[in-house]
Amino acid sequence: MASRGSWVSVKRGDHERVLITETLPYETPLIFSGDGFYSRMKEHPSANPVQRALTKILVLREGPKPNPVTIPFSYKIRKGITEFRKLGVVHPSSLWDLNNFYERHDEWLIYQCSRSPFSIRAPDGISGSFYERNEADAMNQYKKGQVLSSDSAIHSRYNPSYFSYKGYNRLYKFFQSDRFVRLEPARIGILTDGRLRPITLGNLTLDFQSAAPSRLYWAGRHAMRFVQALRWLRDMLPSDDGTLRKRLVSILKDPDHGHAIQNDLRGGLSAMPEWMRVIVRDLLQQVSAEVPPSAKKAKPTRGASAPPPVLQKKRVSLSR
Repeated sequence: MASRGSWVSVKRGDHERVLITETLPYETPLIFSGDGFYSRMKEHPSANPVQRALTKILVLREGPKPNPVTIPFSYKIRKGITEFRKLGVVHPSSLWDLNNFYERHDEWLIYQCSRSPFSIRAPDGISGSFYERNEADAMNQYKKGQVLSSDSAIHSRYNPSYFSYKGYNRLYKFFQSDRFVRLEPARIGILTDGRLRPITLGNLTLDFQSAAPSRLYWAGRHAMRFVQALRWLRDMLPSDDGTLRKRLVSILKDPDHGHAIQNDLRGGLSAMPEWMRVIVRDLLQQVSAEVPPSAKKAKPTRGASAPPPVLQKKRVSLSR
């Protein structure tokens, strides 16, 4: 056993540490850990006959009737003040299957993840670190909810992950990086009916472009996004098999906003280009033709009694 303050190497070929670092949820009960399972599987070849027999049946599925279906251990964690979230730990036999998958395909996973230049975080190698052997670190060496970056893999005190990762170990670091800023467009054009000077925000420039009032007609109206969607779908509508038109009609029939969108479209037909005007008229006619059966007037049957007369109130002024 290493003395307090010394450094002990973690073997890269210790594939069983996947049982601790990669296969458990971040939030686990206080009394729960994978340390015992990891130790049992490491000691399996030299364990007593009873322990080896139980491991073969429950984990390795080498019993007389192996069951491929397993049931996870489920528990709940608190989410907010009154709500809970249900999590689960997979069965030990499934944990062992995951361990075997990592052992067979870890290098293949690293290669496949290195092919894309767009990944903001991806496995870069199998972490092999050194950690200080003391009581506090020994209890928590595999239980940190974070990933290890490649440049700190050699100097880390203990491994929080099986792989070392390139990129960003936290998403907020990506949003604060220069790489994210460079992904933003350098110039954004904004249509306006006035003449305004451009506004520069870092490497982002807001360019105000003057436009005719007819192009700004739909700004702030209920049908604004509907008209914009038609512009995006202009090249797809001629070859549509009916799916897009059915979706557009369902938007116009929406019980909350459909009526307002229809009114905007009818009132703004003159502000549309000719190709859009033809499509909108066709859609509006289709919506008007699809009247629900309950809204249609029923024809009176022969011999049926006439409906009672409607009493209309009249305002009468009395003067002397």
